[in-house]
Amino acid sequence: MLCSVLVPTQKYFGNSDGTAASYRFLPYEDAILKGYKETRHRFFPTLTPAQISFFFDRGEAHPTIWKNGTPIGTWNYDAKSKQIQTQFLTENPEKDPFFQVELKRTMGLFALQFQ
Repeated sequence: MLCSVLVPTQKYFGNSDGTAASYRFLPYEDAILKGYKETRHRFFPTLTPAQISFFFDRGEAHPTIWKNGTPIGTWNYDAKSKQIQTQFLTENPEKDPFFQVELKRTMGLFALQFQ
């Protein structure tokens, strides 16, 4: 079943130029981020090695939140509260309706899995 979601267009949501932002929640150990340690910097062109470590723990890639192809935070599903918990490195997009659409889509996947 395909689903279409309409999101109000407002200048202060999405990207700074007023266009819609693209958010994705990638899972734990996703191959995109895990990849090759030597080339991870391509996803973090402006971050320091310490900031990059925010996304990794003992060589394991955390589940990540991406905005327009750049990791901006991590997420975790808490089975007890049945909620997704988020942490952001730079910006917090939680008020962005485009972020909320992706968050609800991801929550829907967990709802199907734990019925």
